[in-house]
Amino acid sequence: MKNVLTLLAVMVSIILVSACGHAEFDGKKVYQIIAKSAPRYIDIRGNATDYDAGIQINDNAKTDTQKWLLIKDENNFYQIISKASGKCLEQNTDTIRLADSTQGNNQKWILLQDREGFYLIISRSTGLAFDLTGAAVAAGTPIGAYATHAADSQKWSIMEAK
Repeated sequence: MKNVLTLLAVMVSIILVSACGHAEFDGKKVYQIIAKSAPRYIDIRGNATDYDAGIQINDNAKTDTQKWLLIKDENNFYQIISKASGKCLEQNTDTIRLADSTQGNNQKWILLQDREGFYLIISRSTGLAFDLTGAAVAAGTPIGAYATHAADSQKWSIMEAK
């Protein structure tokens, strides 16, 4: 049953790909990822740089824990790598965390741009999307992985860091 649900999630992602544009980012540039529903940035909880650190949204502190490299592979999937630690974002069940790179599918992301210019960040392994837990917008809100529904809690702008 779990395999059927994963397949269904990936199929939804493929349908979304046809309705959205593919992202193109320069792997040598550094980016910030900002929630649509709040002017808050993807950040590593507690400015940590170690394995299993949680990911949240926070006010713009302009620190390296809020800056990311977007490295595309030959299949057009991205790894999202922290400038602060060199570790990447990984889906672990329903959470997003910092991890050493294994090149696993749970560390690869589809970045789909919608018609408004915002992005869905979707796991290659499950089809689940970055989502603000409980659709909350407060600083410190964790980022989880949830079924793709393209609500504002799953939309992100990606801008070159200044």
